Amino acid sequence: MDLFSPPSDSVKPFTLDNEDLIASICKHYTKEVGFRREVLGMLRAEWVNGQYRTLPEIKSFVASYWNSIQ
Repeated sequence: MDLFSPPSDSVKPFTLDNEDLIASICKHYTKEVGFRREVLGMLRAEWVNGQYRTLPEIKSFVASYWNSIQ
């Protein structure tokens, strides 16, 4: 494995399919577009900085973020 490659089970938040997947997770909490944009922005920033997340980690991240802003 290349040290600079993300793990194979990580979800890249830049592809359209994964954006839709992340948006569907966000819609479970709210239909507000701003919330989805914030989550995608944070996940993309983490990805660029080398913090890769799997799907269960993304679900947990969205839930904890939603709870923190309530």
